[in-house]
Amino acid sequence: LGILAIPVVIIGVLGSINSVNLIDGMDGLAAGIVGIASIACCAYGYLFALPNVIPVFLILAAICLGFLVFNKHPASIFMGDTGSFVLGTGYAAAVILTDIPYFGVLALGVTIISVVISLLHRAHIIKLPVEPLHHTLNHYGMSEIKIVLSYWAFTALLCIIGILAKMYVF
Repeated sequence: LGILAIPVVIIGVLGSINSVNLIDGMDGLAAGIVGIASIACCAYGYLFALPNVIPVFLILAAICLGFLVFNKHPASIFMGDTGSFVLGTGYAAAVILTDIPYFGVLALGVTIISVVISLLHRAHIIKLPVEPLHHTLNHYGMSEIKIVLSYWAFTALLCIIGILAKMYVF
């Protein structure tokens, strides 16, 4: 990309920070998603012989899983904006440093979709009773635990699709 790499990296880092921050609204949601995405990146590195990927994402996954011990429902410790900013920045930095941008973005697909839906709501293209999407689902009666597990499952599914696509398509 040459000189265009600079704005692309800046947009990617800011996007990762904001998407993780937006998703951090329920017990274990942000840490679980980033933890699953990080474990999937480790698997990606192992399967496709990218040894530099594994240590970075293993540390990030361990941080997330260690935090989840105290942040699962009902949480005794909360991440807050500072924690979600660090988590989003750490994930973006790991993706950039290990040079797996396509899989890294796909692994955070659930958070990206949530941001897009929030932006559509703010632009008055769609109407949500509350924002972001996980709070809308809770507003309509879905339990917090079911929402978190669904988001985790969709994250894992996207990661599996990405690995299978790399194995059999690309």
